[in-house]
Amino acid sequence: MIYNKNLNPSWYIDFDFYGHPSREIKFNFPDSLCKIDGTVEKYYLARVLKFLKRPINLINENGEEPPGAYLLDAVQKDKDMIRMKDSMKIDSWEDFMAIRKLSLRVAYASAFMNGLPELKDARFSFYTVEGGPIDRFKWSIMKKCMSPRNGIYYSTPDFYPQWPKNWKLWQGPWHGWSWIETGRKVEIKDGDYLFSPFIAAGWSKKPSEDIRPGQWLGLLKCLGTVGAEFYYTGYFSLSFPFINPSEWTWQAAMPSYAQAVTSRYEDVLRDGNVLFDADGQPIISYPVADPHVLITARKHNKKEKYVICGTFQPFSNDSGEILEKRIVTVKIDKQMLSFEVRRQGSVYIYEKFADGKTVFYQVDRWHENAHPDYWSHDFSFEAETSDSPVDAENLFTDSKAGTGDYSDFTTSVRLSDNKTYAYGFCRRDSSAHPSYIWLRYKGKGNIKLAFKYKGKTGWDVKTKLKPSASWTWYKIPLPLKCAGTGEKELQISSADGTVFLDKLVVSEKESSKDLQD
Repeated sequence: MIYNKNLNPSWYIDFDFYGHPSREIKFNFPDSLCKIDGTVEKYYLARVLKFLKRPINLINENGEEPPGAYLLDAVQKDKDMIRMKDSMKIDSWEDFMAIRKLSLRVAYASAFMNGLPELKDARFSFYTVEGGPIDRFKWSIMKKCMSPRNGIYYSTPDFYPQWPKNWKLWQGPWHGWSWIETGRKVEIKDGDYLFSPFIAAGWSKKPSEDIRPGQWLGLLKCLGTVGAEFYYTGYFSLSFPFINPSEWTWQAAMPSYAQAVTSRYEDVLRDGNVLFDADGQPIISYPVADPHVLITARKHNKKEKYVICGTFQPFSNDSGEILEKRIVTVKIDKQMLSFEVRRQGSVYIYEKFADGKTVFYQVDRWHENAHPDYWSHDFSFEAETSDSPVDAENLFTDSKAGTGDYSDFTTSVRLSDNKTYAYGFCRRDSSAHPSYIWLRYKGKGNIKLAFKYKGKTGWDVKTKLKPSASWTWYKIPLPLKCAGTGEKELQISSADGTVFLDKLVVSEKESSKDLQD
């Protein structure tokens, strides 16, 4: 019905759409006709549901249907719109358009979301419902066309920079970081501290023109820090000849790497928010001297615990444009901090405790700036990223440069005989070569190691470490029965003595010099 051009002439408006004469329905279009479109949708969904063996969790509507927010100038000159707005006693044209658009959308969506029992627990969202700078309906009103989640509404902006040169700003419909920054400020001020963006790293006929995997991963991590709980991941195959999927399927995998990092600060994601400036405005990114650097941060609502993410972004795919990483200094919540940022993103936890103790550690050290096919096959764990909680009393950060300067630091876990730390991983390489467990430690004492496979202990050992006052690598051979594929878990604890553990690596490498930095 909304694309039918032969209905009541008073329901249409003529306008100029970026230099092109256009005609579409306007905001007096009857809700009842939108309900007809929704009823047709209900018919097709009902047919699909007959073949599904599990419930639908989420339905997303494209949301690019008329009338659009770009009609703002045109409707102010339309007699029907002026009359309707006055009759509704609404002062703002933005409010009027959003209220009417919300009513049209609700009429459409409720026809199937409320009309099909199978969808009673499903959530519903529209594409590009957000607080973006132009051509978007007012967020505080329009967000109600979607299902709330966790008591808030998740905006659905499109983050489609497409080219490396466009990551920071935005060009026409291709939105980079500045678009996200503008929208997030509006949404967070309205209480919606989490969101769910649509993302795509590019879809050029020459894949070498698209944003590359490392750069894209760094941007996705920054989205996570400012509240992206999940992503709608897409790729546009627009015309023949279609690009070989091997050139772009990595785009479907990258969000899972970013979300894996987010799961390491789930408490700050859900019980936290970005920080606010002196004027009460949300801080989405932090000013730094280098235009290639993007810094984002998030703070726990009840603790002095921060998540800080930085990425070193190029403006081209020229490998010689900039280095892959650099040290930056930035002021976050009145604190000057220095740390390394990488192309693929660097995510840190910075926490202060009541006793004056401060810890700083990285949760994504093992990520690389390359296509995932070329990442190391080692399993490298920073000790503090244990799957079992690490008590603050057993967590220590040593910074050579002093307070706030983490350009060169080591964070370690003190092994305790009453605490076992677990590190889970999944080995997909089918080779059956025996491996080693490499430990970077200092101190002296005995440690206990256990290697589990499918919940059963396949091997355990008690090892006496050579006393060392400085950080030292120690290699422990793994028996052949610990090789093979599948879910595995490495457990470590102290039997006696005092041992500080910096990292663990499961690797086939014979020398510590060959381990990933």
